[in-house]
Amino acid sequence: PPVHDPCAVAYVIDPSIVTTRKVPVDIELQGTLTLGMTVADFRAPAPDDCNTSVAVELDHGKFWDLVTDALVRIGEPARLAVAMGAK
Repeated sequence: PPVHDPCAVAYVIDPSIVTTRKVPVDIELQGTLTLGMTVADFRAPAPDDCNTSVAVELDHGKFWDLVTDALVRIGEPARLAVAMGAK
């Protein structure tokens, strides 16, 4: 499934989950069919002053481990409260 936002959050938490590549990125402002689209140029090496990195690969196992571990931890405070007698 598309999980773009969780992938971005995962990258902030653990950058080793994503492989990035320096790539020039522009927004198309002239095209009639592509107006407003993001264009990344992978054809040539990035110039020295390139300030954009594009994610090109995801470690699926590490990503889903991070997500499922976070989901498990969400319920821990509630389980702890019940174990301590809270209602």
